[in-house]
Amino acid sequence: ESARIVAIVDVYDALTHARVYKPAMSEEEALAVMRAESGAQFDPLLLAHFFLHLPAIRRIAREHPDRTPAKSPQKEKSNGKHLPELQPVG
Repeated sequence: ESARIVAIVDVYDALTHARVYKPAMSEEEALAVMRAESGAQFDPLLLAHFFLHLPAIRRIAREHPDRTPAKSPQKEKSNGKHLPELQPVG
């Protein structure tokens, strides 16, 4: 059940925050997308509880904002180091 809760919060966060590959949706747009996925991608009962507690979630988000925005991969410079090659398991 905890994974289903995290899925709801993760999608809300992903939709309402800008990413390198997409702009942020308004909260209204994000909630409409999530409502449309109730019963398919999201457990309807858990999603209903998410909506019920949304005022508290907003308050907590205001009180504890992200300290540093996500870095854009295009802006990061290579340090010349490469990751080691992965070896097959087993």
